[in-house]
Amino acid sequence: MATSSRPFLPALPAAAFMHAYSTWRRKHGLQGNNDVPTINGRIVNLHTLHTEVLSEASRATIASPAQWQMIAERLGLARPPHGAANTATASSAVAAQLQDIYNQYLKEFDAVYLGSVVNGNVTLVAAHPGAVGRRI
Repeated sequence: MATSSRPFLPALPAAAFMHAYSTWRRKHGLQGNNDVPTINGRIVNLHTLHTEVLSEASRATIASPAQWQMIAERLGLARPPHGAANTATASSAVAAQLQDIYNQYLKEFDAVYLGSVVNGNVTLVAAHPGAVGRRI
């Protein structure tokens, strides 16, 4: 089994993510926009999306629709809406929507977070999993 030469990129634990993401949104003037992203009436959990994208990004750059479809499946979003005739088309549409949601809500945040991880500016203290470095 081949292994990736890319390093593992750790996702933030849920409590740390919520704190850091809320802080980041506030610093970027986004706190007033509290809409919850959905696909076909299903809520997209942003922490889970953050975790899945970083997991996938550890293996390769997420560029193909197939990779977004795999993430959508792992999030339980790839099921077509009730009455959809073509599952493959529905899955492609869901993957595209998920990528759009990621780009709108998390892409910049994750870039800042990953830059901080690479530069050693984020410290997650084992005794307090909600602790986040001040740079995010």
